Amino acid sequence: MRANVLGAAAAAALVFLAAAFTTTAVGGRAPVRVSAGSPFARCSTAPAFTNAEVEPSLASDPHHPSRLVAVYQQDRYHSGGARGIVAALSKDGGRHWRRRALPVSSCAGAGARQAPFASDPWASAGPDGRIYVSTLSDVVSVMTSTGWGSSWSKPTVLHGSGLSDKPSVTADPRRAGTAYVVWSDYRETTPPGTESDELFSITDDAGRTWSAPRAILRHGKRAGPEDGQILVDPRSGRLYLLMAWVRNGAATPADPASMMIMSSVDRGAHWSTARRFGIGYPAPRRDRPLIRSSPQVPSFGIDRNGALYAVWQDSRFSHGARDEVLFTTSSDGGVRWSTPRKVSAPSSAGAIIPTVAASANGLVGIVYLQLDRGAGMAARYRLATSADGGKHFRDEALSRTFSVADAPELTPSLLVPGGYFLGDYLGIAPLGTAGFGALFVTAGGAGDSETDVFYTSRP
Repeated sequence: MRANVLGAAAAAALVFLAAAFTTTAVGGRAPVRVSAGSPFARCSTAPAFTNAEVEPSLASDPHHPSRLVAVYQQDRYHSGGARGIVAALSKDGGRHWRRRALPVSSCAGAGARQAPFASDPWASAGPDGRIYVSTLSDVVSVMTSTGWGSSWSKPTVLHGSGLSDKPSVTADPRRAGTAYVVWSDYRETTPPGTESDELFSITDDAGRTWSAPRAILRHGKRAGPEDGQILVDPRSGRLYLLMAWVRNGAATPADPASMMIMSSVDRGAHWSTARRFGIGYPAPRRDRPLIRSSPQVPSFGIDRNGALYAVWQDSRFSHGARDEVLFTTSSDGGVRWSTPRKVSAPSSAGAIIPTVAASANGLVGIVYLQLDRGAGMAARYRLATSADGGKHFRDEALSRTFSVADAPELTPSLLVPGGYFLGDYLGIAPLGTAGFGALFVTAGGAGDSETDVFYTSRP
C-alpha cells in the first residue's frame, strides 16, 4: 500500500529454512505454516510488528503443480509497508517450504536495494517454470527465479513519474520468457493518492530487460485506476486488464468503486477503450475497530477456455449492512457479464478479502475471510469452488477460527487507512485440474501482534 516509511539498513540472512508446522486439521486436511521467524528481527527501523506476515500471493508451476511459490510481507510497519518481502518455495505440494528474504529493502542487507520499506508482493510462473515476482518499495521492483528458487536475478527497477502502488506481474502462459507488469502511478495531489495512471511494462527476454513503463489508462479528475491485473487468454493470447476505478482516494457508499476492463490483441502495444462492467458498494464505516479491506481491491481470473471471472466484497446483498462476496463472469471477452450474485456462506458480519483463480474450463476457486459479529471479532477462512463456471458452488472452511483483533492494528496516516490488517488480498492458485492451493493469514496474538501465513489445498 501507499506509504512513506523511514527505515535503517541492517544485516539480514537472505536464505533461511524452517520445518513445516501444522495446525489442527480443518475438513480433514491440516494447513501447513509457510512463514517462520523473521529474518529482519534485528533490523533497526520505524516501529514494526515483528513476526507479522501479511498479504500473501501464490503461484504454481503450470506443468508441475506440486511446485509452489508464496510471497508475503514480513514485519508490517505500524503505518504502512513492511521491513521486507519473503519468498517461500515448495516442491512437494506445500508440505515443506524453503524461505528466502528477497533483496528489495534495506533490512535485507547491504547487497539489497536500500529502500525504506517493501509491500504488495505478487508472484506468477511461466510455462518454462520461471518465477516472476513484483514488489513495491519507493519504486516497483521485479525479480525472476530459475530452478524453482535455486537462483534469483537482481531486482529490476521500474520507474513511474509519481507515487507507485499495487504492482502485479503476469507470466504469459503461451510465451516462455514473456511477462507483463501493471501498477498505479499517482500524481501529486492534495490529499495524495486521488489521481493515478495505470502503467504497463513487458519483458520478452525472461526478465533481463523490461520496456519503458507507459500509461495505458490516464487519470480522471480526482480519480484513477487501482489494483490492476493482466489476464492472458490461453487460446488467443489476447490480454485483458481488469481494475478498479476509484474517486477521491477511496471507495465509499456515496462514491463506490467502478470495475473496468480493457483488452489488447497485440501484446499491449494498443488497448481498447476502458469499459465499466461492475460497481463495488462498500458497507458504511462503523464506530468500531475496523478491518482494513475494501471493494476497491477486486480479484480476477481466467480459465483455459477464456472465460473471465471477477470477485469483490460488496454490501448490496445486505442493503448496506455488511460486505459479502460478489461474483460475476463473462464468456465473451468481457462484453457481457452475468448478473452479480453472492457466493459467500451466510454470516452475521459478512465476508471480505475475496481472491479468485481459475484453470480448467469452468474450474473456479474463491478464498475469502468469513466474519462473526460475536465477541472477539472471530473469523475463519473459507473456499468456494465451482466446476461449472460459477453456476454452482460448494463451500467449506479452510482454517481454524481466530480473532482478527489479534492482527496488527495499523495507525492511520495520510496515505494509508488504519485498522486491523491481514492483507488486501490472499493467495490462491490452480493445481492443474486437481483443485486449488490457498494461502491465508491467521492471527495468534503472540509476541508483537504476530500473524502467520498458512497453506492448504482442496480438490
